[in-house]
Amino acid sequence: MTETPILDQLRRAYGPEFLDDIFKPLGRVADPAEQAAVLLFLNSRAASYISGQVVWVDGGNLGAAIAGELEKGRASWPA
Repeated sequence: MTETPILDQLRRAYGPEFLDDIFKPLGRVADPAEQAAVLLFLNSRAASYISGQVVWVDGGNLGAAIAGELEKGRASWPA
């Protein structure tokens, strides 16, 4: 989840605590600059030997799912 204008719309529509119930392993939403930094890196010479990869910029959601944190009841996906 990334902080964008649509999140403000969701907060207005459902209340400021709406996003509190959504699983965020790092405890916060991403800043757009954090998402952009990955794109900038992948388009730089420093990443010239990287090919055919998926880079998950999800704040730990995939890692939590793989580690079984979701199934153990420590966290839950949003409804």
